[in-house]
Amino acid sequence: MKTLAAKSVDDQQLAQLDRVRDCLPANSQLADTLDYLAEALRSGLGVTVVTDETRVTPNQAAKVLGMSRSHLYKLLDQGLIKSVSVGRDRRIALSDLREFTESMDRDNAELAERFAHKDRDRTALIERLAK
Repeated sequence: MKTLAAKSVDDQQLAQLDRVRDCLPANSQLADTLDYLAEALRSGLGVTVVTDETRVTPNQAAKVLGMSRSHLYKLLDQGLIKSVSVGRDRRIALSDLREFTESMDRDNAELAERFAHKDRDRTALIERLAK
């Protein structure tokens, strides 16, 4: 894990970061990450870089996901989020948290799509039944 305090990065370094970012393709994930990094530092926020396999406690995972710890434990018990036991405690890999959030985002997008076309589907069904 590596932490970078915003106050340790001066304007010249941020300008160099911008130049590096400009050399990357527009749709590059690395470019997006560098944009996020620069924006956070310019806003005075520190940034911590961790690997996907870094394991966090349920309390930390709940904070990352923006939910209560008790709700997180329900998701863990249902197997919706993978975890490993360390003694009597649980640890969750950041990659598993990302996988869960991506799955939830896909499900939410699908649900929104269904609701968006609900009236169209109902009308089509009524027309088919009327024939």
